[in-house]
Amino acid sequence: MLAAAERAGGQDCSDLSIQLERLFEGVAQNCDAPFLLAVSGGSDSLALLHLFARWAQGSLACSVATVDHGLRPESAAEAAFVGEQCRALGLRHKALRWVRAANADKASQENARQARYQLLADYAQSIGAKCVLLGHTRDDQIETLRMRFGRLEGADYAALGTAGISPDILFDGVTFHRPLLGVARSVLRAWLSAEGVERWVEDPTNEDLSYERIRIRTRGQTGKSCETDASLLRLQAISRRWRSLVEAQSLAFAKQEVGTGLNHLRIPAPKFYLLPEAVQRFVLGVAIASVGRSGRRADGAGFVRDLRSLVAGQKGFSMSGAVVSHQRKAEIIIYPEVRHGDFLPDARLMADLAQRYQDLPFEARRAVAWRISQPGDYRFDWSTPLESELFDLLVNADFGPPLGKTRSR
Repeated sequence: MLAAAERAGGQDCSDLSIQLERLFEGVAQNCDAPFLLAVSGGSDSLALLHLFARWAQGSLACSVATVDHGLRPESAAEAAFVGEQCRALGLRHKALRWVRAANADKASQENARQARYQLLADYAQSIGAKCVLLGHTRDDQIETLRMRFGRLEGADYAALGTAGISPDILFDGVTFHRPLLGVARSVLRAWLSAEGVERWVEDPTNEDLSYERIRIRTRGQTGKSCETDASLLRLQAISRRWRSLVEAQSLAFAKQEVGTGLNHLRIPAPKFYLLPEAVQRFVLGVAIASVGRSGRRADGAGFVRDLRSLVAGQKGFSMSGAVVSHQRKAEIIIYPEVRHGDFLPDARLMADLAQRYQDLPFEARRAVAWRISQPGDYRFDWSTPLESELFDLLVNADFGPPLGKTRSR
């Protein structure tokens, strides 16, 4: 549905045009052309399109993509509307259609998001783009913080640091960057109006109160939440700096202390137990993901309980396709979980593993043999570059990629 532009009374948008360098500073510093802009036709992404075009002034290679989920009859017309906007700016546009299985259930917002990111990443790679720009705004950040703030357990500052939307994420080898994360939607709409852009797409699902985000958005429009929102943003900024320190310490520990082998990892237990719990969580969480191929860093209340039991000298645990165990209380061994009790490993491979890893428990060697015999393509969705760097350090550093597997971020 195309909506007429609504002027935001009292909002000062005049400085957007003269602050383009600040808005796209992260793009200039961290990304190389060509770029891919993800534009749905809504006011946020449409403002991104026009602001980027004004900033680049035709000097940077750029393409635009619209993901058509096919969930509404208007979606094809909305993609065509974006195409018209791109042609007026001299930019190439591509509509990416999400094809779901005929028997698939109604798509959730999370499923649609994952499909959207995968389509964008695949298309970006096909045109040689390493950076995709998204149009998330300050409003999206506040809504996300409000949704997740109540789910955090205690003073978990490292978790709060990523409770909101990250300015950058790595997905399947492509950087997704959000240059408008500090700009209010009302300011962007006022700027569009001032620039003569008089319509954009309004998604009717933005009025569907069955979605938690929409309920949060509706409550946030009462005019009583501005002070709370500002406090949330300040707290998140402080917590993000705290998380950066945790990540840096985790990476330094892993580089110096963690031993890697064929799909298993070794961590010196005495040194690990001396780390702050936030660092323990980060190191072990990424280690589990790199061995278990779960796709995301292990975390959550259950993981914290298991970690504390491990540090207290109790038994190990299994999670997300990986087993964490003590080895003579001197090392923590992380190895793949065997999910089929009747698995018979190849005798030659087991002999090779026994020769190379004589001190590794038999069950761990058997699990490693099972893991490398399984074909598959494992994709990882990291929230920060340091998280991705730590994974790269830990995974398959000894033998290289397992047989029949590829790895992508």
